[in-house]
Amino acid sequence: MIVNLPKVEKVWDDVTNTIIPKHSTVQVRINNSVLAHLKWEQQFEDVEKMDLLIAIERVQATALKSKDVSDLNKHLTLMLRVLFCFIDSDDFESFAEFAMLFGDNPIPIMEKLKIVLTENAKVSSKN
Repeated sequence: MIVNLPKVEKVWDDVTNTIIPKHSTVQVRINNSVLAHLKWEQQFEDVEKMDLLIAIERVQATALKSKDVSDLNKHLTLMLRVLFCFIDSDDFESFAEFAMLFGDNPIPIMEKLKIVLTENAKVSSKN
C-alpha cells in the first residue's frame, strides 16, 4: 500500500523576515509484515519498554480517540514511532529525519496513523 505523508518545511522569507511553512507530501510504502515488528524491536522497544502490539493498543486507546491537540501532543513521539515502523522508504535515514517531516501539528500524523493501523488490522486478521 502506498500512502502520501504530509511534509512541512519551514522556509525563511527575507522580505518579511518570517518563517513560512511550505506544505507538500512524500509518498511511502506501508509494510504490514513482521519487518515492522523487527524495526520496532531494533529501534524502540528498549526505550518504550513495550512491544509493537502494546504500543499500537496504547495509541489506539488514547491518541487516536482524542481531538484535543494538547492531548495528541502528549502521545506524539509514540504515534510517530509506531507509524515509522510501518514505513518502508529510502527517503528517511533515521527516525529523527522522519519526525521532522510533520512540523508541530499532530493532526495529519494521527489521520495517516489511523489509515495504517486500520490496514494493519485487516492484514493481521487474515493471518
